[in-house]
Amino acid sequence: MAALSAARLTKSRSPIRQVSYLMKASTQIYAGSMVMIDSNGLALPAAASAGNNGVVGVATTSVLSTASGDERIVVQEGIFLFAATSIAQGNVGERVFGLDDQTIDETTGSDTPLAGVLVEFVSSTSGWVLIGLDYAISKAT
Repeated sequence: MAALSAARLTKSRSPIRQVSYLMKASTQIYAGSMVMIDSNGLALPAAASAGNNGVVGVATTSVLSTASGDERIVVQEGIFLFAATSIAQGNVGERVFGLDDQTIDETTGSDTPLAGVLVEFVSSTSGWVLIGLDYAISKAT
């Protein structure tokens, strides 16, 4: 899939907590998208980016920032249904990565952010993912 160009309804289960983050300059984050933190501690849509600190949640609203730190995005932690590229039942319990702000994969590419843990396999193209600050790390091993 490609990055979002509009808000989407992202199915969720078991919401954990909401957290607010300052946003990176000139950034559009859409409601329902995976949000990651960059090396400066600022929020932006999930995508491969050097030095990222992983996905911290799913955006609750759509927000456009103009300058770094001028806007905040509220993200929800919990279990969310996302599209996938090629997951399998055997990936349940394993870490998955954000290819873009609405797609996960079980393999990491160059600088792809850790999205969370696959908790339920639906099909090879979708699964339920536990997403939150507890799983946001810059480099998965």
